Amino acid sequence: MKTNSLWLSGLAFFAITTSASAADMAVKARPIATAPVWINDILASNNQIGIAFAGQHYDYVEYSPGQAFNPAFPPLGQPFNSEKGWVPGVSLTGSWMGNLGPIANVYAWGRGSYYSGETDYWAPPAAPPDFG
Repeated sequence: MKTNSLWLSGLAFFAITTSASAADMAVKARPIATAPVWINDILASNNQIGIAFAGQHYDYVEYSPGQAFNPAFPPLGQPFNSEKGWVPGVSLTGSWMGNLGPIANVYAWGRGSYYSGETDYWAPPAAPPDFG
């Protein structure tokens, strides 16, 4: 009797732990085969955002073309006006690379900057107009 019950217990355990293969029995679903995901290091490195200090330095001098053009101008070659100084600002940069619909490896880049400040402007005193 012990042999029969041991044999029946083993058969029941085997039937419970294995999947059925008949068409009318429940079958374990096969795992879905997925394609491996490849991460391209170049594409990944082209996705970035940056913020930076930005500055504009102005050092501009305009020289007089001479009094032949206008009697109110200073003599030829003398400074007519100038602008000097630093204007601080901030700059934001971003780039993206990836697939856009059917087009592969699309690259987009952009930058925006904001500056705020003052410079020193110099001009000689204006001569009074000659209404003469």
